[in-house]
Amino acid sequence: MSTEQPQFFSPSVDPAALQPLERAFEIGPGVFDPAFSATRSAFDSLSGTSAALLEAETAVKAEKDPASERRLRAAAEHRLGALKKTIDGTRATIAQRREALEGEIDAALGIPAAREQVVTALACADVRATLRAMHPGKRFEAAREAIAAGDQTAVAAILSTSPWAVGIPREQVDLLRAMAAERFAPAKVRLKTSLDALAVVLETAGRVTLDRFGALTGMGDGKDSRAQRALKALETNGGAA
Repeated sequence: MSTEQPQFFSPSVDPAALQPLERAFEIGPGVFDPAFSATRSAFDSLSGTSAALLEAETAVKAEKDPASERRLRAAAEHRLGALKKTIDGTRATIAQRREALEGEIDAALGIPAAREQVVTALACADVRATLRAMHPGKRFEAAREAIAAGDQTAVAAILSTSPWAVGIPREQVDLLRAMAAERFAPAKVRLKTSLDALAVVLETAGRVTLDRFGALTGMGDGKDSRAQRALKALETNGGAA
């Protein structure tokens, strides 16, 4: 049995690319956030597929056998198709985790309570009335001070409704939300940032793999890809458009 490590045509497809993010997703010893676990599994498939295709491509080129080349292209199409489904599914898992995290941050800011609980809603209405009574130039600073003081009711009053209701421009409300999230849910904000980084690592790995081996199946716009698409058209439908 071979003990050689798989060869990677790019560091982007090496599972080691996930190591800088690992600690951010560790829930306990050896236990990780589902989004990270799904991405790690996708990388196992991605790196295995790229290593296998690289080895097969090298062997076929050495043999210069048309029949072997056709088999390689057919195998590449199957493996890359399966890989794309895996990447798409993992992308959806990351997106769902991020959406759930946004809901958790909303809860930490008191937004659901401001919309659903009568007593809290009344308190928030009073806060909004107070803000509207202020000079427009002082409203943002008052909101910023409320965030710094940990006043969740004030925060919820501002973020649970339209900016028009509090008399603060939307871009400033967006900034207040970011500030409030850092104040009330810093760990969740860090996790959300890590999820975005995880998505980028996955997208990069998928893109470089498809760019590298896509020509084998007619993907992309390169000369080899166009030739492969033309050949496939001849083989499958007699060259009809």
